[in-house]
Amino acid sequence: MSLAGVNLPPYGTVTAQLTTDPFPPLTTGTVHMTLRLQAPGGRTEPVDRVTYTYAPWTATMCIRVKHNQMARESFRGPLRFTSMGDWWVKGRLQY
Repeated sequence: MSLAGVNLPPYGTVTAQLTTDPFPPLTTGTVHMTLRLQAPGGRTEPVDRVTYTYAPWTATMCIRVKHNQMARESFRGPLRFTSMGDWWVKGRLQY
């Protein structure tokens, strides 16, 4: 699990929680990530769209994924690791 503080006006600073299933992630294959945004007081905040890219650290091209629908209280999307090693993931939230 990974946590980060994100400033989302008008909600203020919310906590972004990122988890993977399975955890720890597989070395290759498909891993599902779940993103949940919680405002102070523990309420979950909605997000309209999530766009993310990911690739191995040494890659010159990345994989781009767009999702326009959130799950009930979180976003869930696939990461398909085609090779072993370190990967990066960069996301963009629209609310």
